[in-house]
Amino acid sequence: MLGYALQSALEQTFEDYEIVVSNNFSLDSTRQVVEELMHTRVRYVNTGKPLPIHDSWEFALGHASGDYVVFLGDDDALHLGLLSMLSSLVAQHPADIVCWQRCQYFHPGYPLAGLANTLEIPLFSNTLHTVQSAKELSSLFRLRHTGGQPKLFNSICSRALLQKIHKAIGRFFLPPNAPYTSCVLQLASTSEYILLDYPLSIAGHAPESSCDAILSQSENLRSILEEFQDPVFEKVPLKGMTATNLLAESLLRAAGAFSPKLKEYNLDWKRYFMSYYNELSRMGDRGADVAQQREEFWRVVSERSIVFRLRLLNKIMLHHLKRRLKARDRNMKALPIIRGDNEGFSNIYECARSLEQLLLPAPLF
Repeated sequence: MLGYALQSALEQTFEDYEIVVSNNFSLDSTRQVVEELMHTRVRYVNTGKPLPIHDSWEFALGHASGDYVVFLGDDDALHLGLLSMLSSLVAQHPADIVCWQRCQYFHPGYPLAGLANTLEIPLFSNTLHTVQSAKELSSLFRLRHTGGQPKLFNSICSRALLQKIHKAIGRFFLPPNAPYTSCVLQLASTSEYILLDYPLSIAGHAPESSCDAILSQSENLRSILEEFQDPVFEKVPLKGMTATNLLAESLLRAAGAFSPKLKEYNLDWKRYFMSYYNELSRMGDRGADVAQQREEFWRVVSERSIVFRLRLLNKIMLHHLKRRLKARDRNMKALPIIRGDNEGFSNIYECARSLEQLLLPAPLF
């Protein structure tokens, strides 16, 4: 999949950029894929030893030299006009952060029925917005994360802002989840940012992708946990590997590292437990064995005050009612699904090449 990601980066309709491919001392074919491309725009670097994920990304960032930086996952792809559009946008509307929407692509072989080689397009307005950072920070600490927040793979960050953050805490990425911690640090370091409500990249989903491995609690989760190296959960009361826990732990770690600017933000603990419970329900729907996580959940909840427990139980009952209602009309608000067999693409790179036509019209600034 790395080859497809690189092809989407190399075919940008823009000239003044570099590509840094960083290998966290893996024994896979990363170097071979880069060498086969034989392209002067691509630089390959290797950490020299296995690093925790956040340190690996810090290493990669240290080799980038552009005025703006964007990260691309090895199972993702870029809209071929991304850099051209962003260059025009920041020329007209100077900003340290520009954020955009992402489509979701399910790679061939994806296990859920009917999703393999399909593209899910988010609802978008094709408009430009100035977003207040403080408002989005408040949303994050209430565990409300959206596609309109700059989480690394859907945004660019200026060199000036990177240097400002590095000067303040000595680095840009913190454990455990770099997209979340870097999002918090960026929002805490600038008063506003630009949101382009238009999809400019594609998030790839495969069984080995981290978010999918977490949701299914599959065997691939073991290798993902090994990449963290450090203890993952130190500040949250629950210890299961869930997206909710990664977000909450990341928020608390970032707040500790950047305490002067984040002291006014407190985690919404009721929403934390409710979100964790909801996620366990989704995991169970996917066939994952979450009995141990449920047992831990109720044990930790039992240690809270009676008022807290009653309010949480009320939310859980409402949650089950809403799930039953959603099961009846889940197709009424479904996002557009594009099937590769119908549109002539068979992988994420071919999908990226088709994206401009699928998303017409292009945004105007």
